[in-house]
Amino acid sequence: MERTPSLPVAPLSSSSVTALRVVKELEAHEVDPAVVAGLVRARLALERARGWVSFLGIITTVAGVVGLALTVDSKGLLAVLAPLVASVPFGAVLFAERLAWFSFSRSARAVGLSPRACRRIFEGAAGADHWMDVLSSCGRPPTDVEIARFVIDRDEALVAL
Repeated sequence: MERTPSLPVAPLSSSSVTALRVVKELEAHEVDPAVVAGLVRARLALERARGWVSFLGIITTVAGVVGLALTVDSKGLLAVLAPLVASVPFGAVLFAERLAWFSFSRSARAVGLSPRACRRIFEGAAGADHWMDVLSSCGRPPTDVEIARFVIDRDEALVAL
């Protein structure tokens, strides 16, 4: 009885290609509340950082225009250069917004969330900041389950309207 040689092949379910791919994309209510709460906290941290980028953009714009006004003698040249200098930080702020969404989306997709669930949590987390601050100021910070319920239920209530 002659045996044909064969190469060892990993089963499909344990190969590296399928291990990196999520079979089913999850909706927001199907994910562990700790994961949703972590994503909400990450979204709020990104929002605070984006605020600082916006503030620095305004300061840079003012400093650039004032610097131009002090160094350029020609009013015609100043009229051309000032809007150009002022538009650069505006583009940086828009880029920071897109970067925040990309970063959030990538981390949410890494845990298996669908694009729709990513958007729901991203938008729902925007209103959670004030609610979390109020509870924390009362001496009882919200739990992960409460944060997840607030974001998911709030979004479902808004969709029902």
